[in-house]
Amino acid sequence: MTKTLIKQLILIVSLTGLYACSSVKNMEMYNFSDKESDDLYEVTIINETNILVYPSSGGNMMVGINNRSAGKLKWREYFKLYLPKGEHTLYLEHRDLFIFKSEHKITLTSHENYIFIKASPISNSLRMLNVIPQNFEKDYKERINDSAGNMRKI
Repeated sequence: MTKTLIKQLILIVSLTGLYACSSVKNMEMYNFSDKESDDLYEVTIINETNILVYPSSGGNMMVGINNRSAGKLKWREYFKLYLPKGEHTLYLEHRDLFIFKSEHKITLTSHENYIFIKASPISNSLRMLNVIPQNFEKDYKERINDSAGNMRKI
């Protein structure tokens, strides 16, 4: 009886792990503007997830804004996009044993905005800065948009 119970537990844990690794249906891709203008504010979204906590997933985070997908950021990657001034909704998702999703309201008031996103064991978090952090170019790698302004599929 004990061996049967152990086999069932192993099967349940294995299936749960496989489910957590399955692909997610993507939202419609957001067509971000590549050109800066006076009415658009630059937003830099940076993934600063601790790679020691998420070594198997590489610290990947799915990012969406205003009900549209912006793509996936790997650990220490960032991308830039341009949005109008005001309030926007940022969606974050990462996979662990389960899928963790969160929704955050952000307000753009400055022409330069740096949003640091981070996965934690039970949720996602972000912090916003209006000035470029020290050693930013050295510590992070840019993920480039394609010619249509959409994130590349990798």
